[in-house]
Amino acid sequence: MRDVTSPLAALVTVPNAERNVADTVEAILGAASRASGLRIVLGSVPFWPTQLVSFGASREPARDALARLFAQTARGTLSYRLNFAPTLDRMRTFDYILIVRPAGMRRP
Repeated sequence: MRDVTSPLAALVTVPNAERNVADTVEAILGAASRASGLRIVLGSVPFWPTQLVSFGASREPARDALARLFAQTARGTLSYRLNFAPTLDRMRTFDYILIVRPAGMRRP
C-alpha cells in the first residue's frame, strides 16, 4: 500500500476565455497534468459538451475549478469520478481518467 494524492489537488491556472465545456475541462485537466506530472484524460460526460462558457482559474485546486465550471453549465447537479489503475500498463497512455455524470446516477 502507498499513499496517493489526487492530481486534482494541484493548483492550476487557466487563462480566462470563452470556450466550449469540453475544451475548458481539457484545459483544466491539462494544467493539472502539468502541475502533477500525471496524465489525466477526459473519459465521458453526460451531456453534449459544446455549450460555450466564459471561464478562467488562477492558482486554485483543479477540483475546485471543475466544480465551478460544472456549476456554470446549468445542466443540473454533476458529479465526477477520477479513476486510476495502480498497476503499470505499458499500453495505457494516461494515468487517470475523469468520468462526469449527473449526481445521483446509479450504474445499471
